[in-house]
Amino acid sequence: MNVISFELVTPEGILYTGNIRYINAPGTEGAFGVFPNHVPFFTLLKNGIVDFITDDHSQREYFAISNGIFEFYENKMLILAEDAVSGKNIDLAEEKKNEKYLRQEMEKSGTTTELQEKLKSISFRIKSAELYGKQTMRDSV
Repeated sequence: MNVISFELVTPEGILYTGNIRYINAPGTEGAFGVFPNHVPFFTLLKNGIVDFITDDHSQREYFAISNGIFEFYENKMLILAEDAVSGKNIDLAEEKKNEKYLRQEMEKSGTTTELQEKLKSISFRIKSAELYGKQTMRDSV
């Protein structure tokens, strides 16, 4: 089998289901990639970007995720994330506005862990949307 059956799930429901050829994910011990027929494993995920190549190689998908768990066994993969959003569904202008606001708040009140985590999350959402946009521009050429 040269594909991986993949599901990305959050408390709100299934965000993605389908066959993929490759995935890159932000593990707590470092980023990692998985191809079909990889050895089984389970790990924790940290905030970051999950990107993968669809089965037909027609598209690369980008999701900004917030923490979760990753499981791979017999070419079946599951990501359970606290939160996730597809780069194609992110309002880039709105996220940049939120980022600017948080930076101003951090300057006013001093850096707090909570604000830093929110800023990090927004940064991953912006990067995910930008990566998706670059792919879309490349595909249309």
